Amino acid sequence: MAAVDTRYFLALLLSSAAFAQSQLPGTYIGSHRIGETVQEWLANNQLDLTAICQSRKREDKTVCKSLSSFQAGKLGTFYTTNDTKQTYAWLFVDGKVAQVSIEHPLPDTPQQMGFLIEKYGQPTKSETVVYQNAYGAKWDCLRASWEMPDGAAILAAESIKNLPEPTRWLTITFLSAPERDRIRGIYGQSGKGNPYDK
Repeated sequence: MAAVDTRYFLALLLSSAAFAQSQLPGTYIGSHRIGETVQEWLANNQLDLTAICQSRKREDKTVCKSLSSFQAGKLGTFYTTNDTKQTYAWLFVDGKVAQVSIEHPLPDTPQQMGFLIEKYGQPTKSETVVYQNAYGAKWDCLRASWEMPDGAAILAAESIKNLPEPTRWLTITFLSAPERDRIRGIYGQSGKGNPYDK
């Protein structure tokens, strides 16, 4: 399954090159621009909100309610899954894509980092963070970030999830400039920074 996810991720990153001539400036994941409006997001996913809202299916009513509220500026997360069963978490803030997160269980981190570097260049910052569980076991985990010219940020962070047994995960998060600033503001208000970085 990891090979399928890897091929899809590479295809997703490289597919944006085909759209480069017609895209607005910005940071892209596939054909999606970080910071795009809900309407642009719907068009990129070939979804017709009017048709979804007119459907009599129960699940379509739930989707209609969620997407309509995001379009109206409400905060919320919507999940999509591609044909390789990879899930994307799309956070909408003020009617725009503010964040996209993708989790990879049991990742081939060097390969994923290679894809990211090929698409976005070398990370602005890269470090190794030590994770330790209650039993004293330790793991070295990568954390890398990119500051993009449009103000967006990309974070790639390995972590260890301990249940049912220790498993390495790689989470890749794309943040729009306003969302990055909002998060920095939350941690900056206390004057102590992110308590989870210590």
